[in-house]
Amino acid sequence: MISVSAKFQMSTQRCYERAIKNDPFLEVKKIYVDIKVEPTGVVSSVSLSSQQSSLLGTCLAAAIRNWRFRVSTEGIVTQIPLVFEQR
Repeated sequence: MISVSAKFQMSTQRCYERAIKNDPFLEVKKIYVDIKVEPTGVVSSVSLSSQQSSLLGTCLAAAIRNWRFRVSTEGIVTQIPLVFEQR
């Protein structure tokens, strides 16, 4: 699961950079994401520990819903941390 989040880190970092441009005083270092993945590998549910309804949160949720995982016999329910750095 962490390897998938690392693979798609560019999309989550883009969301963060867009949010920083919109609000230069935004102070978010880490957000925990609860993800449910169906057996088909499709993300069916995304819940953020903070920023859920902000520009950052809506962008992150949309980006994560586009992640694809390997097909499995059972789905996955997990939590991953997203760590952000201002560049």
